[in-house]
Amino acid sequence: MNNRNSLRLPANGKRLIHDLTVFDLPEVPYLAAQNLPFTSLSLPTHVHRGRMEINLILKGERVYRVAGVDYHLGGNQVFIT
Repeated sequence: MNNRNSLRLPANGKRLIHDLTVFDLPEVPYLAAQNLPFTSLSLPTHVHRGRMEINLILKGERVYRVAGVDYHLGGNQVFIT
């Protein structure tokens, strides 16, 4: 991916899913980007079987709950599950 504009952030509140299968990376088939206008929006409980989820918080704060444990994240932090 030499073009910096290949992967872009969506408009506020929207979600983009980039199909990376064209890059022949079976370990990372998709990249989703979501631009939340405020951090009070919460994610529903969900599972990605056989996959990992990597969250990059650019700014603001967010709490992720995994197995009953809360993880508080702020800007420039990464959370991997």
